[in-house]
Amino acid sequence: MRLSKRARLALGLTALIACSGQLANPIDGGADTSTQDQFVPVDAKLDAPIDASIPDVADASIDVSTDVADAGIDGPITLASSLGDPLNIAVKAAYVYWVNHSDGNVVKCSTSGCGGTPTVLASGQVSLEGIAVDSTNVYWLSNLPAGSIMKCAIGGCPGGDGGSSPTVLATAQGNPNDIASDGTNAYWTNYTDGTVVKCAIAGCGGTPTPIASSQANPIGIAVDALNVYWTNWSGGTVMKAALSGDAGTAVQLASAQMNPYFIAADATNVYWATNGDGTVKKCAIAGCGGSPTTLASGLSSPLAIVTDGTNVYWTNYGTSTISKCAVGGCLGIDGGPNPTTMSTDQGPYGIAVDSTSLYWTNAQAGTVIALTPK
Repeated sequence: MRLSKRARLALGLTALIACSGQLANPIDGGADTSTQDQFVPVDAKLDAPIDASIPDVADASIDVSTDVADAGIDGPITLASSLGDPLNIAVKAAYVYWVNHSDGNVVKCSTSGCGGTPTVLASGQVSLEGIAVDSTNVYWLSNLPAGSIMKCAIGGCPGGDGGSSPTVLATAQGNPNDIASDGTNAYWTNYTDGTVVKCAIAGCGGTPTPIASSQANPIGIAVDALNVYWTNWSGGTVMKAALSGDAGTAVQLASAQMNPYFIAADATNVYWATNGDGTVKKCAIAGCGGSPTTLASGLSSPLAIVTDGTNVYWTNYGTSTISKCAVGGCLGIDGGPNPTTMSTDQGPYGIAVDSTSLYWTNAQAGTVIALTPK
């Protein structure tokens, strides 16, 4: 059954596309029921009219064919529009990559613009979610076959029939939710079977290696040169393990988190969006004594999160905003967290950052936006 765009996207965590059959809905899969009242059913919330007071960048008077480098303006511009539910996004070198959930395309666009027409790297995918890019390949999660981990060369993976022919790294995974790569391995979380696994980018015979098992619904994932980090949605924990580790070597960085979601890391800290209590937090990668620092609070469904080592940026799906905070904190005059609102948009989902710009997808509006300077 193919549902409407808004029926497939849910406020906050229900945007995991539970209706697609690929990704688990944590609310239905053993999540902490004490926070369920913060989530509104998909049909009831997202079939309602969009708040007309929220401007849509896609409707702004900026020609989407205008290249970023030639725009001569500061502020968000549209790289692509009329997309089929763009969700997760990544940036590498001079290109931005993202997945379109409903039209089954994995695409890229130059960071300086692509005339509003992104390049399709792979098509015919099903229920796309998650994306990671290294210097060689782009990786994503697909439901064809069910629970599949896919890869394609960053230049494309054309098939003999004129279509695309991506490589399957693994299938029948336990509802994979997020993916990362360090250029040697791809790493992902399996929500329903409670594992965090890795597979060599050249292939692993369809049998990934467990890094951690018996996790309580692992969901977001990030990687650096030494460790892999993840969040456990229903377990309320933030974890790390050495890249070379095996199941049983995981270290807990934080506990008692209310539904931690996506996670990011720099050379010093890990950062995550805590969906259940509307906060963004950080913890030193060496540990924080189980007491993470709150960078922002009072948020509505904080979702994707990235860092450039200077600031941390995230999407607020509930209020359709993009926010940032210095990694050291962003206190207001009252002494409390006071993050900066970078942009107001419609249904921001994924987010990515490079040395000059910030990029995000608008799931509801079907657009991909670039903001320079960030």
